[in-house]
Amino acid sequence: MGKPTLAEALAADFKGQDMRSRVLSLSVDGEDLDYEVFWRPINLSERARIAKLDGNDDQVIGILVMKALDENGDPLFTIKDKPVLKQFARPDLLSELAAEMLLAESFEDAEKN
Repeated sequence: MGKPTLAEALAADFKGQDMRSRVLSLSVDGEDLDYEVFWRPINLSERARIAKLDGNDDQVIGILVMKALDENGDPLFTIKDKPVLKQFARPDLLSELAAEMLLAESFEDAEKN
């Protein structure tokens, strides 16, 4: 088998990237709980879908619904979670997590470098 085309090599490189994660420490009813959120790097097709969403709040929620995964790679949120996230979750935490999902590397990785 010959050398892959550049497009094939770029796709294979992207597919081979590890899932990223972040631990969210939340206080619920006086109890401190940790939740680990995983995601795969965002691709250009997903960026285009997000760009079509109206307003920053919808984009933040769209990123989380599209990208947030559990340790098994299953979605943590569905579109049905949108009203709860918009009305009752901390906007700063949602925005920070969504921004990290858009970055090429996680905040933790960037701080190490």
